[in-house]
Amino acid sequence: MSGQVYECKEVAKFQYEVAPSLGQHYLETYAYQMGATTHLWNTAIAVEAAYMDTRFSFFEVPGIAEIGALERFHRVGFSLGASGKFTEQWNWSAYLHPQLSSTLSRAIATDDLLIEGGFGITKHWHQSRLTLGVERTTAFGRPQWLPYLNYFKAVGELLQLQLGFPESQVTYQFNNRHQLAVQGKVSGNYFHISGNLAIAGVGTVSNAQFHFSGWNFGVQHQYKLQPKVTITTRIGLLNNNSFEIEDTNESALLSIPTDASPYFSMGLQYNLNSNNND
Repeated sequence: MSGQVYECKEVAKFQYEVAPSLGQHYLETYAYQMGATTHLWNTAIAVEAAYMDTRFSFFEVPGIAEIGALERFHRVGFSLGASGKFTEQWNWSAYLHPQLSSTLSRAIATDDLLIEGGFGITKHWHQSRLTLGVERTTAFGRPQWLPYLNYFKAVGELLQLQLGFPESQVTYQFNNRHQLAVQGKVSGNYFHISGNLAIAGVGTVSNAQFHFSGWNFGVQHQYKLQPKVTITTRIGLLNNNSFEIEDTNESALLSIPTDASPYFSMGLQYNLNSNNND
């Protein structure tokens, strides 16, 4: 929800990320996305399908003997976004993102459903814009409504500043092929544990929820390999991390000890438009 009006394009994306030392734990994610954007009357419409495979290796979790229930999670769904102009200086944007977010170890149930979404208003002036809005997100782990703030400023032709919440970023465009960005943000995820989970001192729990969050600081490089192919690499630090298991009433059942960890990610984006070389 950056405040920009969506551009017409079709893209496919893949991203791999690994955080090898979250205390005694290891985290890998594989993300796949495919989206298309078009215009309907005076409104830009964006549709995207996405799947994320999240894999943990827990070497020691006091209180849980059968750790296999926490080792793989899935998020699969689609998002529908729209943006348009009130005037040349004011525009709006909104999105809805229903998905299944779960271990999917049993038949799909209503507890597997996670709905995110948001709405924002943007004011444009000179080479700047300011977006204010609200969104339902898992940035802090448990899904909740949070304010959204983004101030964008282009400093000349090569430098861009984005300051706000839940993320801020400084981007430098070296040329048409190379871009470097420094970013800080709050990031998290939320999953339904669809099987039974035995926790010492609590007993066997069904339909528990697992969520994690932390501060994500990183440096990202984008390289346009050719007009249709962009490669993204990123290194950074996950800090102040929190891994929590709760029941369906959001009562805490277990907190999993974790530490800060460096991470590395690499992504590939392919522009499917046959007539778009931007």
